[in-house]
Amino acid sequence: MCERGTRVICDRAFWGGSFIRVINIPEGVKIIGEKAFMWCESLQTINISEGVTSIGEEAFYWCTSLESINLPESVTSIGDYAFGACHRLQSINIPEGVTSIGEGALPDNSYKSFFDVYLQAKNKEVRKKVLDMFSKKERRRIIFKSAIRRIREKFSRKK
Repeated sequence: MCERGTRVICDRAFWGGSFIRVINIPEGVKIIGEKAFMWCESLQTINISEGVTSIGEEAFYWCTSLESINLPESVTSIGDYAFGACHRLQSINIPEGVTSIGEGALPDNSYKSFFDVYLQAKNKEVRKKVLDMFSKKERRRIIFKSAIRRIREKFSRKK
């Protein structure tokens, strides 16, 4: 989809691209612009290479076929409503280095059975914002990377 050497996916670059099913964002891309893939309703898979640092406001808003996203560790900023209205989204990871997460960045999939957030971010403001987004929602699981590590260590010692 993007040529090698591309550093920025411009604002509204693929807006409304109903034909897009898979996105492969290559190494070298640093920024996914605002509304870059907004309204790509057929989008099912996003492969984001390490190196992307910023996901713009509403970058994937209303990508209603998207089910999961694994953000690379290089991501530090997630804009307002970046994944808003992604109704089929079942899970997302928030990498350790995220220092900024926008309002409504994650979908409010309140009618779904479960929505998992793998929260690895160490920034206290980011953690608080994610917890606030989901603390009053039923069927939301926020999974902390540090908790998983402690559980694994505990059970591996018992052997």
